[in-house]
Amino acid sequence: MKIRNLERRLTRIGKVDEELPYWLKPVADAEDAAEYWAMRRRYRGRNFIERESEFAKRMRAKHPDMPLTIEEQMDAYAQRLKNEPELRKLEGLE
Repeated sequence: MKIRNLERRLTRIGKVDEELPYWLKPVADAEDAAEYWAMRRRYRGRNFIERESEFAKRMRAKHPDMPLTIEEQMDAYAQRLKNEPELRKLEGLE
């Protein structure tokens, strides 16, 4: 029983490393995926977020057609809010 539970836990932990973020999946090759997984294993918390942001910028330079990250989507929407007064009113910001 204990061995079965350990095997399940190891399988569950191993699957975490198989998953790539949605913005990296369409463009990543094996080298990009390995670099992401190594970074994910090495860094935790705030440090990981900073490293992931730097990694996303490098991937954007390498793959310009990569989907936007959440941070990039938020920045683009904030820029739209600055440029479109009607949208600001619609969002209740004015």
